[in-house]
Amino acid sequence: MQYQPFLQLVLKRLEAAAAPDLRPWHARQRHAMLQIHYGNPRVHYELWLQARGGRVELGLHFEDEPEHNQRWCAVFAPRVLELLEALGPYVELEEWTASWARLHLTVPLRPLDAEFADELGALFGRLIAATGDAVRSGLPQQRPAPARRRLERVVLRR
Repeated sequence: MQYQPFLQLVLKRLEAAAAPDLRPWHARQRHAMLQIHYGNPRVHYELWLQARGGRVELGLHFEDEPEHNQRWCAVFAPRVLELLEALGPYVELEEWTASWARLHLTVPLRPLDAEFADELGALFGRLIAATGDAVRSGLPQQRPAPARRRLERVVLRR
């Protein structure tokens, strides 16, 4: 099967299995890639068929301003045990480049058929289910730094 029909099949399986509270989302396909986001394309889920490397990457990508990406990582870092339970032992949260971060895992690429589409749709669905509430809610408001108290010099006079 070619990339586009395969990715459409993965998306169809994913949409059929997704909990209603995780929908609606925006989905787009590019050559060997399926991306899903909740209104901010800089924070998106990605399934990327990497033929050259023989892998499929499934991830939640943070491609926003570096400080936002760091804050996203801070949201998910305390949940590492929960994410490992949901997604398996190979999930990683990493700073990918100086300006991008991702929560991702890879699986070996296999022939693009309905069985593999089902498996990828289920795994992609678990990733979205495990992280979707936080992504849909957006970044928590950053607490302002505590105001520095200005020391005032008090002079007592008689």
